[in-house]
Amino acid sequence: MNKHVRILLVIGILGLFGFGFSHINLFSWVIGGGGSPTETKPEATEKDAIKSREVAESFVRHYVPYDADNPLAYIDKIQPYVTNDFYKRFAKTGSLTGSEITKKELKALKVFPVDGGNVTEMEWNVVTVQELTLKSGTTMDDEEWFWVTVVKDSDGKWRVSELQVSSDG
Repeated sequence: MNKHVRILLVIGILGLFGFGFSHINLFSWVIGGGGSPTETKPEATEKDAIKSREVAESFVRHYVPYDADNPLAYIDKIQPYVTNDFYKRFAKTGSLTGSEITKKELKALKVFPVDGGNVTEMEWNVVTVQELTLKSGTTMDDEEWFWVTVVKDSDGKWRVSELQVSSDG
């Protein structure tokens, strides 16, 4: 359930039953994704944030470069940064085959936290500028946004578990 729907639901429930929760716990529940309003996960340490950010950034740096002559090269390059489940899903998806794009090169990258995260999961917005080369030989810049979910795996290492991509081109 997305945050906006949760907020509306909470407002409706509060209107019917009154304020049964402290405002702080309720706010944490709405923003944090549900569960019991009094249930909170331990906050991430600065070290957790640094490590998960590094994984998100490294993942995108290895994911973005593309060459039509070797379209699946990125699959092996991202493996150290992703969960096993994520890797299996991506190994099946393929490439930009059939696309007008023959090459993608990373020109710039910035990483922004999506929220404070917790000790087991953090989300990052990685914004890139890429130079695209088309079949016609034309090059153009494209901005691409990556919403990267990084989780602490069973071995204690941070790894990418989810990815959403949007582009202005």
